[in-house]
Amino acid sequence: MCPAQVEILDTTDAPELRADTEPEDSVVLLFPSDSATEMTKMTETELKAIKKVVLIDSTWNQTRAYLKQPNLAKLKMVKIQTEKTVFWRYQTGELDTSLATIEALYFFFRDYDVALNCPNRSYDEYKGTYDNLLWFYAFNFKLIQDEYTKGRKQTQSFRRIPGYIQSNPDKIFKNQQTQEEQDEVQEPAAKRHKSE
Repeated sequence: MCPAQVEILDTTDAPELRADTEPEDSVVLLFPSDSATEMTKMTETELKAIKKVVLIDSTWNQTRAYLKQPNLAKLKMVKIQTEKTVFWRYQTGELDTSLATIEALYFFFRDYDVALNCPNRSYDEYKGTYDNLLWFYAFNFKLIQDEYTKGRKQTQSFRRIPGYIQSNPDKIFKNQQTQEEQDEVQEPAAKRHKSE
């Protein structure tokens, strides 16, 4: 995924992520602290100033320990508070707005795109540019749903999160498939119209 633009650090000691000479707003840490700025409340100028976003991929308890490191503590924090997680491995004691890392990454870029590219910040105008970030996530979500509604565990309850298993999981993905099918039908028609 964008190897020229993504750097994955496998370390417990965070390196310098923003030099003191770089503007404070140029590198942000995506974490829902009380002092973090909500993405949907950021101005266009604030959003355009962001050149790098940092995410910590660990459990919530481990993440809080990482935040004490000086190179992370000095970063401006931004957060997503408008969405609820659909992660199947619920972490005890966390809010339903405590997103999985990939969910947070997706919502960050979606909200960024909507704020800068959609008239009046309308989510109806969002073109799905970053939806593929959730492909594996959605695939696993559907596997779990199918296992508990059609598969071997259909007589068992999903104990981790009450109400997590949907009665009709296929309906969740139907709108997406319908849109993709519409795009496939419209694209050849548009090419045909162009050539005429």
